[in-house]
Amino acid sequence: MDIVAQITVSIVCYNTPFEIISKCIDSVEMQKVSWKGVFIDHSPDQKYEKLFSNRTKWKYIYRGDINDGFGGGNNFAFQFAKDSEFFLILNPDLYIKSDTFQLCLESAEDISNLGLLGPKVFFPNGNLQRLNKMDPSVFALLGRRFPLFAKLAFVKAAIERYEMVEFQYQQRQEIEFLSGCFLFIPTAVYERLNGFDSDFFLYFEDADLCRRCRGLGYKVFFEPRIEVTHEYQRGSHRSLKLFFIFLRSMLHYFNKWGYKWY
Repeated sequence: MDIVAQITVSIVCYNTPFEIISKCIDSVEMQKVSWKGVFIDHSPDQKYEKLFSNRTKWKYIYRGDINDGFGGGNNFAFQFAKDSEFFLILNPDLYIKSDTFQLCLESAEDISNLGLLGPKVFFPNGNLQRLNKMDPSVFALLGRRFPLFAKLAFVKAAIERYEMVEFQYQQRQEIEFLSGCFLFIPTAVYERLNGFDSDFFLYFEDADLCRRCRGLGYKVFFEPRIEVTHEYQRGSHRSLKLFFIFLRSMLHYFNKWGYKWY
């Protein structure tokens, strides 16, 4: 890819419905700011390749025979982003507005020592997704996973702390943990962090990235002016395989950072 752009967009995909992918790509194409895109396809076949046949700003890469997960895919895409000022990690089931990139750049200019920037996220029906979190705790995660356990008062309190139930999504604020569905990061910061920890195949790689970012003295910010729509699906609640991946990632996270129970 010979395009030099201010922002490089990375999308890692595994079997997302074609119409959702197409809508995501179209929303990126509306941006007025200088950008280029890298699409990493981890699916069993190359069905998405035709989407990019006439899209000159995109680099399509098929890695279905490798599939090293969400973090690994974005780390691979980053090699094509090093000539850009910013790297944007975008879920394939997320749609952005035409001013999204411009608002990202404006916010990055306003915030000193920015590490990560995240948007205000909505469901397709317009309801807010409360995705901003505190660092994970064991009881909060178990309570969210097992509803009967969540009825215990101390577990309920742990969940409420983790989910920041009193958080007002109205103004720009520094927080601990942004969702990985949309992460805007200076390329120099991503490179210093060595990207995602590839030991997280799926789940918790965003929590780990935010924590390492803060550990190096960078700021993690929520920016409500940036509004996006997310076709959010909790796969680990429906798939036994994804549930075990979730457990493995959770254990890796707490083994790495220590067991915060509440």
